[in-house]
Amino acid sequence: MMAGLAFTEEIRFYTATVSADNQGGKSITGETLSLSTLASIQEKILPRTSTDGQLTFNQMLKVEIWKNPAFIPTETTQVEWKNKRYTIQAIAENETHTKQVLTLIARA
Repeated sequence: MMAGLAFTEEIRFYTATVSADNQGGKSITGETLSLSTLASIQEKILPRTSTDGQLTFNQMLKVEIWKNPAFIPTETTQVEWKNKRYTIQAIAENETHTKQVLTLIARA
């Protein structure tokens, strides 16, 4: 895990507002700030090959936040850090169940 890292980075979590789209489906019509908190963040750059054979790089973050019973992130929760948006790929807890460890991928 990320033991010993300070919670010094401000991070924001947004929940999508979903509405009916008059065609029997649903669409995202906005979002609400669900939580703004301090986090411990480790940044990694991962190479990947696109479908046309071009090498591109994805930014991945490992984020640790204090567990908050009033906020439960899901894979649909959007995350903002340093004015860039991320999608949650994985959610776990630390060994003592006091912190949440999130894996984030930069949105295209």
